[in-house]
Amino acid sequence: MSKIGFIAVLAALCVPAVVVTQTPAAQSKSQTYVWFAQLVSVDQGARTITLEARADQRVFRYIDQFKPGDRVMLTWTVARSGEAGPVLHVARDEEAKTARLDYGHILPVELVSSNPTARTLTVKAQVPAGTLESLKAIQPGGWVRVTSPLQQPPDTDVIVTLDRSEPPPP
Repeated sequence: MSKIGFIAVLAALCVPAVVVTQTPAAQSKSQTYVWFAQLVSVDQGARTITLEARADQRVFRYIDQFKPGDRVMLTWTVARSGEAGPVLHVARDEEAKTARLDYGHILPVELVSSNPTARTLTVKAQVPAGTLESLKAIQPGGWVRVTSPLQQPPDTDVIVTLDRSEPPPP
């Protein structure tokens, strides 16, 4: 080993390790994504919400293979802003789990209906009890900004927060 190489290795061993940590807010921001939908209804007892979200026209080429009540995994279009665009793909929840899709701009939900003319999907999702309070001020038909985790725990629909929003740009 050359003298310069030896000095470089020795210097590397002597430099204390630097541990980079994120604040909870930074971790939360880096581990979530945002998507938009219109509020259809809220079921306080079941802690579920029904939302109508925009979907890419390609989804409607095969959406008829699903029926209301089916558990599906939505995959969102990823925009540069970090906010999701329209739903890009719909898969059966079981297939997504078999393929180990549990990270990304995805969300397990129950399919309620689809509207090819309006290019929307209506879905039902679980919400945390604390989130239900924020929904009281939002009327059906109002737009919401939804924050969901990138990492999806098994067998649950996860929405972190819901806030009133203006409609997203088309």
